[in-house]
Amino acid sequence: MTQPCYHPSVEGAQHGAKPLAQFLDYARKSGATGAQPSNFMVQADKGFKTAKEIKDAFAKAKLTLDGISSHAVSWFHPTDWPGTPPVRVIGAAGASTVTRLSADVTRVQFNLNLDSRAGFAIDFGAGGQDLSGLGNLVFGANTDKAKVLRWTMTDTDGRFVTQYITFQDATRRYYEFLTSLAASSVNLQKVRKIEIEVHTTTVNSGNESGLFEIEIGGLGVVV
Repeated sequence: MTQPCYHPSVEGAQHGAKPLAQFLDYARKSGATGAQPSNFMVQADKGFKTAKEIKDAFAKAKLTLDGISSHAVSWFHPTDWPGTPPVRVIGAAGASTVTRLSADVTRVQFNLNLDSRAGFAIDFGAGGQDLSGLGNLVFGANTDKAKVLRWTMTDTDGRFVTQYITFQDATRRYYEFLTSLAASSVNLQKVRKIEIEVHTTTVNSGNESGLFEIEIGGLGVVV
């Protein structure tokens, strides 16, 4: 005799902040015989519910446990710069442009056939900005053509430190710049500017024109 190889089930990641019991009640009333709660639904005051607590909840609801849906287990909050510093265009020939797509996303359209370097500088002014209280600087970055992005922090005395970001594909990923690693090279209490750019040496031949985007908050106007 043939047997059914499936049963109606409800996946819980899209059900917001429902507690486990409420979600299981919803699943049962909807006609499901199984359910897959999200990781948030099996959280406890400290950590997660025990296996027994979860199994008992499903037994009470007369549903099968079809799995746990892992949903948004990690996320990144880009740094908001203090002082709303202006953004200055890097590109001597004027062939590259900088555009604010939103409050947090800045796009650089670069043309390294004409500009030897292209990007933007976060300008904290001649007096500098104290960034010593920031343990890390978090930002998102993506590009369609560049293979490497250069990030340079310079203090008011002209000392600088440079880091490089290597891209694997066009996906936006998030990066963390640890300020402690820069403390021996620059005065974090007087940071003059941070330059984010591509260079003729950081793109492959044939990819001289393209774009990159930086997601970071608190920036001022493009000047």
